[in-house]
Amino acid sequence: MLATHQVTRTYEVRELNENDALRLLTLKAFKTEMANPGYELVLNRLVTYAYGLPLALEVIGSNLFGKSIKEWESATRQFKRIPKKEILEILK
Repeated sequence: MLATHQVTRTYEVRELNENDALRLLTLKAFKTEMANPGYELVLNRLVTYAYGLPLALEVIGSNLFGKSIKEWESATRQFKRIPKKEILEILK
């Protein structure tokens, strides 16, 4: 697709460290820097799942905005069913 549009330079986005990844996910999901402490475990699971990839964290956070903790846990279980290799290929 990039070649079709004569894009010759690309930039590889590096993974965020755990703290920055958690901060980005929290900002996207809660629209604030502070999350409800009850979400801490599921937030950490999702950060691990997303490998610190900013796009993955933004999409996950945006999709879970305003959702209950049960919906977060359900989403986490669903993500575990998708092979990580497929997710990484899509994000690339």
